[in-house]
Formats: sequence, C-alpha cells, structure tokens
Amino acid sequence: MKRLTARQKDQWILNEGVELNEALERLAKFEEFHAKMLSSQGEIVEELAKLRAEGKEKTVQYRELFTKKPLTNNVLAFLRYHGIKED
Repeated sequence: MKRLTARQKDQWILNEGVELNEALERLAKFEEFHAKMLSSQGEIVEELAKLRAEGKEKTVQYRELFTKKPLTNNVLAFLRYHGIKED
C-alpha cells in the first residue's frame, strides 16, 4: 500500500505529491472498515446466541460464525493496540 503520510517530529504530514482529498478518501474507507468490524462483532454474538438457543450448534452457519468471531476480535484488538479505539 502506498503511504500517503509520514511522521515528522510530533505531527503527521502528507507525503510529497499526495493530495489532501486522496488521504481523506483513504481515511474515510478505513473508518468505514472499522465501523463494519464493530457492528459485525455485535451481530456475530447475537446470531451465535440465537443459534445456540435453537440448538443449532452443529450447523455450518454456527461453525462459520464461531470461527469468524475470534478473527473479528483479533482485528479490533490489533487496532486498539495501535491506538485506534471504538468511541
């Protein structure tokens, strides 16, 4: 991925040749990704509880969601570790 920004002392600057709009567009895409990860995390928990209540722990859907849950949690934990937190 092409870096759009660089750290200079205590601030971030745009790399040479990068337009502000390009950086803002990428930031917006990242914010959308983060929001979708957060909402997905809640949806997975709810759906797993629903399937568990229906006794469907052996279904493909349950197993897929069960596998997806730690992946989503790990991505969000990685982002938190790097200072990107949910509001």
